[in-house]
Amino acid sequence: MALTKDDLQAIANLFQPTKDDIQMIKNDVQELKDDVQVLKDDVQGLKDDVQVLKDDVQGLKECIGND
Repeated sequence: MALTKDDLQAIANLFQPTKDDIQMIKNDVQELKDDVQVLKDDVQGLKDDVQVLKDDVQGLKECIGND
């Protein structure tokens, strides 16, 4: 039994909702990846700020220790 063009089109139509769902998931995953990158950048900024604070505290300790 050979499939006709109409049969193949009907099968393709059955898969369309799945293809749409996969595309939606791909879009959601990309959005999550973008959000995670923003978070990573923010965390790196916080780490840099903490390092500056540590350096400042160390400088203050040295100043106080020299008095």
